[in-house]
Amino acid sequence: MRPRLFEANATDFTSQGRGAVECVSCRVEQQINGIFELECEVPVDGYLYNELAVSKILVAPAEKGGTPQAFRIYRISKPINQIVTVNAEHISYQLSYIPVMPYTALSLGNALNKLTTYVAESCPFTFSTNKVTSTPWSSPVVPTSARAILMGAQGSLLQQYKGEYRFDNWTVSLRDALGTDKGVRVSYGKNMVDLRQEDSIQNTYTGILPYYKSDDYLLTLPEKVLHSAAASQYPYQRTLPVDLSAKFTDAPTEQELRDAGNAYMTANNIGIPKVCLEVSFVQLSDTQEYKDKLIESVSIGDTVHVDFEKLGVGATAEVVHTIYDVLAERF
Repeated sequence: MRPRLFEANATDFTSQGRGAVECVSCRVEQQINGIFELECEVPVDGYLYNELAVSKILVAPAEKGGTPQAFRIYRISKPINQIVTVNAEHISYQLSYIPVMPYTALSLGNALNKLTTYVAESCPFTFSTNKVTSTPWSSPVVPTSARAILMGAQGSLLQQYKGEYRFDNWTVSLRDALGTDKGVRVSYGKNMVDLRQEDSIQNTYTGILPYYKSDDYLLTLPEKVLHSAAASQYPYQRTLPVDLSAKFTDAPTEQELRDAGNAYMTANNIGIPKVCLEVSFVQLSDTQEYKDKLIESVSIGDTVHVDFEKLGVGATAEVVHTIYDVLAERF
């Protein structure tokens, strides 16, 4: 599929627009709550090259079968070997240029509903959420861009309510999670072919030493260390001292400290390797292990299960970054 070109003032992207731009490569890069951009290489003698211009819109899918997304051109490079590189950012970046007056809200849903009421410019976007919360929120006390309201570093809705944004052209939704668990499993050291695994075991703690500290009083457990279920599978123990003082208003009993320590280990996956995978789908499609290409049905926000057989443990990983090849129609 080739990206379609639209005029800068287009708002409906269901037509063919000016037509499909001839290009030698085109990819869409997306990160959860982060970058969402398109980059393509266009020959100077290619179809529609002469119509390309900054602020015009390229429309292309960000995943196979997904709704084509609009990307506004912000840079066109000088020709190199008769090829130019075109960079475009998702239409939602336009929210950076829509100021919002200060306001307060009773909840996340209320804050999103009121956002379009307090904008100082026309706003073509709609906002929603599937998160249920009644915690009140206040915007910054000075006019602030709509994008900063949504996901700025300080005082934003994302900072207070957490979650993952889905940007679908003019629709913005803050969700608990973007994707689902499709049951995809890979095994580290066995069928993890053409995947790169980083920092999985060397940075994993096998247990904790919980303690409570108040003035001159220090409480630790008689056994000192709480070990994870997988601790014996590691060549040596990696123990993390953990201050649990903030969990208690008064000095806890040994059992209360032990219970708090066990809860900490569960919440922080102590003993389970961290998972950071980089997957090359071109090579995977040729392997026996992935001949059904099940993993290629995974999209941004989805969960993948990773098995570490030698350790007897498993981990889960969320897809947080994708690069989609628009022409080849695959990640």
